[in-house]
Amino acid sequence: MDMKMEDETTKLFDEIWNEPMTTVVKRYGLSDNGLRKRCLNLGIPVPPRGYWAKLKAGQEVPPKPTLPAIKVETPTIALKDKKQERKIEFIDIGNQSTEVLKSLNGMRVLTRQSQEEFVIWCKKIQVSSKVDSYHPLILEYQKEFEYRKARDKEHKFRDRLRFSAVSLNSKVEYRDDKLVLPICVSDKQNNRAFRIVDTLVKAVEDLGGKITVEKSHYRSFGAKDNATITVFESSFSFQIKEMMVKWREILSNMPEEKKSREFRPLYEKVFAGILEIELKQALPSWGDDKTGRVFRFMDSTDLSLEDQVGEIIKSMFSAAQEAKIDRIIKEREEEDKRRERQRQHAIEIEKQNKLQALIAEEKRQTQLIANIEQQMDDWFKVQRLRQYAEELEAYALATDDETNRELLSAYIVLVRKKVESFDPIAAILNEVKPIGFKVQNEDKENNL
Repeated sequence: MDMKMEDETTKLFDEIWNEPMTTVVKRYGLSDNGLRKRCLNLGIPVPPRGYWAKLKAGQEVPPKPTLPAIKVETPTIALKDKKQERKIEFIDIGNQSTEVLKSLNGMRVLTRQSQEEFVIWCKKIQVSSKVDSYHPLILEYQKEFEYRKARDKEHKFRDRLRFSAVSLNSKVEYRDDKLVLPICVSDKQNNRAFRIVDTLVKAVEDLGGKITVEKSHYRSFGAKDNATITVFESSFSFQIKEMMVKWREILSNMPEEKKSREFRPLYEKVFAGILEIELKQALPSWGDDKTGRVFRFMDSTDLSLEDQVGEIIKSMFSAAQEAKIDRIIKEREEEDKRRERQRQHAIEIEKQNKLQALIAEEKRQTQLIANIEQQMDDWFKVQRLRQYAEELEAYALATDDETNRELLSAYIVLVRKKVESFDPIAAILNEVKPIGFKVQNEDKENNL
């Protein structure tokens, strides 16, 4: 079931409160629980169980609630065009379930109205036929390439000769290239490329993004000049170039009277007048298992590159938002994994503690069993001492000699102290107490 974030949510809300769930589920090919789960994910309140039976029986039922408003993330972005300022609002995707996030595409992070406003704004992005003031990056490119032309014309053989009189006495000082925008087109297409890139860069900045010139990280671009467009925390390596074709192909499509009579190699590649913009999304470290998306926009018979700048912006916006969604999902998955690891660690610790307790208990039982014979001997020795004390006491009572009676009484006290200090019962109870109930329960289970 593919539902848009606002209009389809409202539609589903009205359906489940106007008809029984058993009717609505057939429409979407879901089970009752599946539809209830979908409503929960979208924040749609559902009728309580028994609602339709009570309604049919004429019983009182709770009133239809209002659909909670979709939470909007701040801040919003104000997009300016010639006539008005368009404000676009983002859904707070951080509060959406992972299931809902996986169903979203990049444009659906906007509220329904903002989606329409953003599409309108993109359609109104026009490449002017004349630019009064180019972006500083375009001006820097123009300045650098004027220097490169003059330098390369005067220092033709510098790549072959490390030092030369021409180089030492030249009017144009030799230096390495300064990095500029990667605009790889013929002189004939320069003006077009400048106007297209100028419009694109300014539109990116209107979205709160930026474009920076830096060394290329991708060999596929060929040139060392490279620009990175950063918008909504996503980066795109950028290049505009003119397509090249073999001279043979141009001749085959050219009328006979217009074919050049000059001698040129048929396999030579020449500029074809067709411009292409290539964007390659740079994924963060957590996205190593995915391949960065590559977008290519070029002149066609139906649509010039100038008319596709709005689509370029939409593609970058959508890809950036999808990368954000992927990041949130990835973070949640990592958090779930972390919690699962903690849970498994706690289970393992509990197992180890139980095992250690079992080992200690078995050790105590083994020790107690080993001490039984000694404790038995001590017990009978104590009984003989008690009997000895009692017989001495009877003998003392029977004697007529007062002095002997007092002496025997003092001795009997010492015997009884010996009995108390030698009594094994306290030691036996201390050893049996930690394991006594378990042994008793095991014995009952064995008898059963």
